[in-house]
Amino acid sequence: MFNGLMQIPGREHRRQALREIRAACRPGARFLFTTHDRDDGPHERLRWAAEAGCWARGEQDPRLLEFGDRYFDNDHGGHTFMHLPLRAEVFEDLAVTGWVPLFDAMRRTVTPESATVREFADECRFWLAQKGVEAVRKLPGFGGRRTVAASFLRGADSAAPSTGKRNGVCDSFWPPHGVLF
Repeated sequence: MFNGLMQIPGREHRRQALREIRAACRPGARFLFTTHDRDDGPHERLRWAAEAGCWARGEQDPRLLEFGDRYFDNDHGGHTFMHLPLRAEVFEDLAVTGWVPLFDAMRRTVTPESATVREFADECRFWLAQKGVEAVRKLPGFGGRRTVAASFLRGADSAAPSTGKRNGVCDSFWPPHGVLF
């Protein structure tokens, strides 16, 4: 799992990171990562529409390289860089770097969370991709189109029900109940 891809400035640098991760993986390997999503809901779309106006007028933050880039103030008086992509942008980046997308969903749709987690953490999108092979298939018992993501996230390569533990750690929210993969 990787949670820093969008903290790499420059799209071509992020693509290079995806290529290097792919090169280090065995054939058929799966890659789980997260991104923020600038098209997630009306609030984000309004914020980014206003930001597009700044870019059109040449008034964007001069530290930013590409539309979708942001700097966040952190708790230590510094700034954290983050690129917030559109979903389509990530699909394109995966395709040109040899990854096949298997699954993506916003965190809130994957598992229930406490109010404390929702207040602390920004919403993000989970992505599951597989190294350069077509891996979409139907899983028995789920009906309709599903992917190997459901079984991967349970820590197995089958559609068998979760045991409630994965590597000795309780995973009471896996599989996510009511979530369609």
